[in-house]
Amino acid sequence: MQPFMLPFSASVFQSCQSMKVNGCAHSSTIKTKKRKQQALCTVILYFVFVHRLFSKTKKVGRSHCRSQFCCSTWLGLEPKVNNSAVRSASVDVVISHCLGNLSDILQQLRSLEEIRDIFVYSKCGKSAASETAWSHTLPNVGRCDHTYAHHILSHVCGKRQATSGMVLFMKDTARVHQQAYESGFNNMIATSSGTSGFGCGLIPATISYKAFPYEDLGIWHDRDTLRTFRMAKYDNGVYADHSRVFSSSFKDFGSWLDHVGAELPHGPIPVCYGGSFVVKYTQFTPQKCRVINSSFPFLKRADNIEEGHFMERLWAALLTSEVFVQSNAARVHDASAGFIKTETLGYIGTYYGCS
Repeated sequence: MQPFMLPFSASVFQSCQSMKVNGCAHSSTIKTKKRKQQALCTVILYFVFVHRLFSKTKKVGRSHCRSQFCCSTWLGLEPKVNNSAVRSASVDVVISHCLGNLSDILQQLRSLEEIRDIFVYSKCGKSAASETAWSHTLPNVGRCDHTYAHHILSHVCGKRQATSGMVLFMKDTARVHQQAYESGFNNMIATSSGTSGFGCGLIPATISYKAFPYEDLGIWHDRDTLRTFRMAKYDNGVYADHSRVFSSSFKDFGSWLDHVGAELPHGPIPVCYGGSFVVKYTQFTPQKCRVINSSFPFLKRADNIEEGHFMERLWAALLTSEVFVQSNAARVHDASAGFIKTETLGYIGTYYGCS
């Protein structure tokens, strides 16, 4: 597995700002000379970050886990993979397409033996026509979360909840902002085939450095702390949006959850970052469909919006089996060293330190 890690963190760009070149300012306000300085600053900081990442940080892969629980359930993986179940699983695929190479994506999907239907939703004006996929155009709003909600409400709720099999939701890009490894289709399907009913496309990586001293991150988050999450502006180091359009009218994630009727259990709940996951069709109960239906109008508001980040944090908590979450809550709490209590690079509420 290869790590997906955005090579720019908040701490790196704070250092960039201190270099007196305004290297992180919005490009529209920087003159040509300043832009050259910005590019140089970015390159320098990239290599500083990579050097720090591979020489001074601690990385722990699955082979170094302290227990089977820490190697599986803690990371959102099925502890006992049923290979025959993976091979025979019937999977529908939903792709949120913008500017990525659709041919490459369809080629990757050939590793799945039992694909039933492929749905491609194009949102950026680029053709997504394919002989092997059902293609449709959507307005460029709400990013992948809007695409997934649209598909669920159009093709799943009231139609396929009792259908055997599962549905894979994926973006046309691997760019993510979290420190994580790609899970792979087989792991996602194996996990979704198990008791959780949900398989995330990313496995949390264990990387710590001075500005982020947390190791052994899991998929689990403290519900009450996560409810305080909010993102008044968006800046991932590559693209920044400080417009008023980005911010929602809600105080925080919790107030938005209350408004859309999402009642999540107390204690540890799973969160899947990255925008790719697999779900059993049986997980789409009428109550969960009502929550998605209530969320959908907010995802139509604009392209890059705070509600999209709310929805990203809701998918796994909403669509993972309640029995699975409740049966593992006490063990997650006991195995962890704690959870991140304040906003830190978007990880607020994340449990860490599995042992």
